[in-house]
Order: sequence, then C-alpha cells, then structure tokens
Amino acid sequence: MAYGNTYNNNQNNNRTQNGNYYSYYKMNNAESPIDPTCISFTFWGQQLVIGIFPKKENQDGTIGFDTNNGIKIFLNHSKARILAQEFRNFLSDPDTYNGVGVQSGVNNKNLITISKGDEYGSDSPMIVIRHLDENGRPSSSYGYQVRKNFHSSIRNYIDEGDNCVKVTDEYNNLDIEEMITLLEEYYKAMTLAQASAAVESNRFNHTAINNKLIAIAQKLGVETGGSSSNGIANRSVGGGSTNYASNSNSGYGNNNSAPNPSYRAATLDDFD
Repeated sequence: MAYGNTYNNNQNNNRTQNGNYYSYYKMNNAESPIDPTCISFTFWGQQLVIGIFPKKENQDGTIGFDTNNGIKIFLNHSKARILAQEFRNFLSDPDTYNGVGVQSGVNNKNLITISKGDEYGSDSPMIVIRHLDENGRPSSSYGYQVRKNFHSSIRNYIDEGDNCVKVTDEYNNLDIEEMITLLEEYYKAMTLAQASAAVESNRFNHTAINNKLIAIAQKLGVETGGSSSNGIANRSVGGGSTNYASNSNSGYGNNNSAPNPSYRAATLDDFD
C-alpha cells in the first residue's frame, strides 16, 4: 500500500504535500429541515477530499457554512471510481442500492454513503459522511439532503412565453449527477495521460521557440549555455533543462534507447 508522505530523493522525505485546489462544484441546502449543510470538494495532494459543513449565521446576519467544524473524507482514485459506480447503481434502482458507498482512511474509519433518506424522514436522497470508532459505529456524522424541486429548465417559450413551462422534477437528481461527473473527472485525471500528451505535443514547439531565442541571444552576445555540434542547442536560454530535440541526452529522435528514469517523487508502491 502507498504510505502518506511523498518520497523525494532531493528534498526532505518527511515533508508532506500541501497544495489545495478547490473545485467550483459546490452544493448547499441551507433550507433543509433534516440537516442544513453544504457539500464541497477539494483536491489535496493526490486525493479528492469531500466535505460536508453545517450552516451558520455570520456576524453581519448573512448565512454561511462552518468549514472549521464539518466532516471530511479522503478518497484516492480507486475509491472515487467505486463511489461513482455506487452512485450510478443508486440512481438506476434506489430500492436495491440503498445505503451504498465506500470506506476509506486508516482502518477504514471513514465512510460515505447515499440512501433514499427514509431513515431520516427525508423525501429526497441523503449523502452522509461518518467517522467510525473502533467498533465500527459512527462517532460523528453530517448529512447533505439532495435538493428537490430546485434545479429547473424552461420549455415551450414561444413569443412572449405564454405557454412557458418550468420543469423541475426531471432535475431532482442533478446534485448526484454532478457528483458523479466530478468523481469521474478526478479518477480519469489521475492517470496523467492528458498531461503527458500535452507535454509531448508541445515539446517541439518549445524547441522552436528556444532555438529562436538562442539565435537572438547569440546575435546580442548573450551566453546561452552551450550548443550541440549540429547547431541545435542542448540547453534552453539561461542554462535550463536539456532540449528534447538534442540527440545527446533526450533518448528520443535518432537515439532509440530510452532515457534513464529519474524518480523525483513517488510512493512506495512504485518500488519493488
């Protein structure tokens, strides 16, 4: 299994990753009679963090949510994929797939589920995050009541809209569907396939730009960090990384041997 800290052979091995990226996908049901809460999503390190936070009243009288006293669950890409599938199962047949979800964390002490909400007296589905004690019983929990008759579309808007119809019942599961979209985007993005393809497709553009900059620099008498015998610079202006188009170190192009890998960051799963 992968352990918490990221291994980096050039830096402090005990330093953890601390970058937070907040998703624009946020849902709130401040008017819920069951549990007035919001649900939000954060990307931290290599994990998706789902949080449910209770409603609070701000000092100026406006309504907000207490992000310091809610509850969170951390999911890796595998757990996110499983949760997305369980949400799909629930939408297809809520009676059969009721109270489904996934556990995560140390000793599976965290749990997120979706249910029809009957057990809470809700007329719409409930998404609940629980922290479990050593006996597997909830020690703390918060729920999010999926909004009903909230999202809408307009149909038959002709001329002045006299025959206009507002449709809401077809969008009662939109909160759940948007969560599925986010889960899918997360676990697919974690392959890094798109990032790799973007780097690969742009590296020749960078080479062309570097060569033009080097030509300008050489005319101005600026040191460029050296060049290869065939006139293609080995380094970018200012002595940066080896140029991918260079035959000497790239491992690509005319040289069929692959470059030696350099592990700057990895989990223990990456090593035999």
